[in-house]
Amino acid sequence: MKKFYFLIYFGLLIGAYAFSQSQGVHLFNDKQPLSLNSTRIDFDSLNIEYKSSWGFGQSFSIASDGTGTYKFIGSGAGVIILDVSNPENPVKVSEFSTRGLVDQIFYDENSNRLYVTAYFAGFEIWDISNIESPMKIGGSAVDGLPRGGIYAEGDFVYIVTVADGLQVFNVSTPSMPVNVGYCLIDPVNLCWTSHKSGNYIYAALYEGGMVIIDISNPANPYITGAYYDVVYGVSVINEMAIVVSYSYGLNILDVSDPTNIVLKGTCLLPEFPYRVAVNGDYAYVANASSNGGGINVVNITDITQPALITTYQGYAEYLASGGNVLAFTGGSYPCTILNISTPAAPTFASSYSMPVFTSDIHVAGNFAYTGNNGLRVFDISDQNNPIQVGYNPIDGSIVRTTGNKAVYIRESMTSNNPVMMIDIADPTNPIFLGQYNSPVMTNDLEIKDHYAVVSCWWDGIRIIDFTNPANPVLVAHKMGWTSGGTAGVTYCYSQAIDIEGNYLYIIDYGPFGEEDTKGLYILDISDITNPVLIKRFAELQSYGYDLDAVGDYVYIADNFGGVEVIDVTDKNNPIIRGYVTLPDGANSIRVKEDNAFVADYINGGVQAVDVSDPSNPFISGYYRRTGCFALGVDVSGKNIYVADGAAGFQIYHTSLITGSKALTQYKTDYTRSYPNPFNDNVTIVIKKSFNPGLNLTIHDASGHKIATLLPEELLEGETKYRWNGRTSMGNQVKPGIYFYYSATGDIYGKIIKAK
Repeated sequence: MKKFYFLIYFGLLIGAYAFSQSQGVHLFNDKQPLSLNSTRIDFDSLNIEYKSSWGFGQSFSIASDGTGTYKFIGSGAGVIILDVSNPENPVKVSEFSTRGLVDQIFYDENSNRLYVTAYFAGFEIWDISNIESPMKIGGSAVDGLPRGGIYAEGDFVYIVTVADGLQVFNVSTPSMPVNVGYCLIDPVNLCWTSHKSGNYIYAALYEGGMVIIDISNPANPYITGAYYDVVYGVSVINEMAIVVSYSYGLNILDVSDPTNIVLKGTCLLPEFPYRVAVNGDYAYVANASSNGGGINVVNITDITQPALITTYQGYAEYLASGGNVLAFTGGSYPCTILNISTPAAPTFASSYSMPVFTSDIHVAGNFAYTGNNGLRVFDISDQNNPIQVGYNPIDGSIVRTTGNKAVYIRESMTSNNPVMMIDIADPTNPIFLGQYNSPVMTNDLEIKDHYAVVSCWWDGIRIIDFTNPANPVLVAHKMGWTSGGTAGVTYCYSQAIDIEGNYLYIIDYGPFGEEDTKGLYILDISDITNPVLIKRFAELQSYGYDLDAVGDYVYIADNFGGVEVIDVTDKNNPIIRGYVTLPDGANSIRVKEDNAFVADYINGGVQAVDVSDPSNPFISGYYRRTGCFALGVDVSGKNIYVADGAAGFQIYHTSLITGSKALTQYKTDYTRSYPNPFNDNVTIVIKKSFNPGLNLTIHDASGHKIATLLPEELLEGETKYRWNGRTSMGNQVKPGIYFYYSATGDIYGKIIKAK
């Protein structure tokens, strides 16, 4: 497939940056568009519909109830609710998936509702009056990315966006929120966190300081004060704002008069103070450093002389306290739960492990398999409700199955990576059987019979025989770098692989310009213990990150944004047949029937490309965006499964897959249609040498005949038909996919009505 995510958190930030650049919004260091010019981010689709998700991953938020009984942990695009009344033994009460990454959580004790921000999906409202069975009751899209904060009071919800200001919604009818107020926070600096106290919201702008927004009139919020030192985290209690930053540590500000903020006290803190929470006379600071970080405990009894009392060592980014319990998350680490009954001396109570990152997904029958902080098995028999049924804590990323065995590897650029054999005869209890220790990196995997073919990047490919899964053995090693080897001849950089019949295909995007390795490599594996290089197709145009070989074609996912189609009928003479541009970098591709389904990162989401005519591929469907980053894809039945990075995985249904074998019998030599897609009229041309039997019939995606066409022009060498996009009854058809068939059944084609 694959991208290499050495540091998951870093990768997430880079992804956000890439998204922002493509939208004309600079998320980290540049000027933002004003709200009046911003675009509301929402979902858009064609021939693909969202079904459900299992959204769990790395934590970017955490909240608590007032008593400290419950902790609400943002886990990727989901929330895990823990009962920590006994902090030594936290119990998961319930969990739910959201439509996007959860960056902020607010618990309203008066209404028993959780308000969460959900990345591209805006915000969601969940009723947790029955905490064991949370129920989504509303939500709305917003302008920009709602990652700076969310608060609720009475009938109003306040959304702090990164670059598009404060937005106020009336949620008296939760299922139909109404945007009633807006305030531009800052035209230059970005807001990633904030705090609400009384009639004010305190927005931390990092290098831009902090602004105070008066929300006493929800319809007309306005900025009433500002503080100009660096602010990374803020918490307000009794008209005192406790702010933290790497530049000074912790400052206490008197904000009783927002127009005249007064510095009362300072406490120097080491490393990188990032967020802060106040409980009684103590401020707890999440320090995001692996060297001297953790939880800094500051006594703020005397606001003029706050004092660092102790530090609980660790790595902390997000924290929440309530009662005698504090919990924090950060990076790919578990949620750590501390007992703070002695506030000045927090002690470890327990930790709660969570999913982290899903870069790949594999579907076999009624089960889906992912590597996400352990091997996870999901029952997907109900597409609307995927349920994790099996788990093994062994670390890995990529799974492929054959019968009751699975091969499981890491997606890793480090050395010494195991190729693991797992017994999945009982999917609820995957059991480790044995492993082959690869001395190098591993980044893609395919299975042929009882052989695992592993892509090892600079080390080419390794083939492991797992006839005896307790003792898998290396039987072949090909195209690996060796000193004195010849680039593109004896070695390549194997980014991704696929097998079709007796041929192995390797994609190399040419990572090093000084080495001539880029291309599509075709190997004969009829004797899999002795792979033979047949051809390196160096004319490849794509920056290939994944490929799918089907029949006589190889479909390349171009990470620069597209799909390239290569004809490999003659293995010694591949030919580029077609190319289509996509909205974002294609990370993964799977072909079924006449369509290639692509995980198209951020802007593209899920893309479908019609490849029935290899020389004219075109986008036939899409769903954009996913919950985070579309990285991996698999297709089973009429459903598309997308590995969504920090947001777990999502399931989509498509009408583009019909299950008809006829779809693979499109005779491009005898028919063409134009324009395709079309708006009003489409012309269908059939060569006269191939007798269509006079009539053509038009069918909708469900197979129902809706119109019959007679030839309009009988020209030398061809017959032309025209369709006006109407049924036999004269009704205009809706946008979508339609098919035409000859009366003899020998001619078949697909056309798309765009609008």
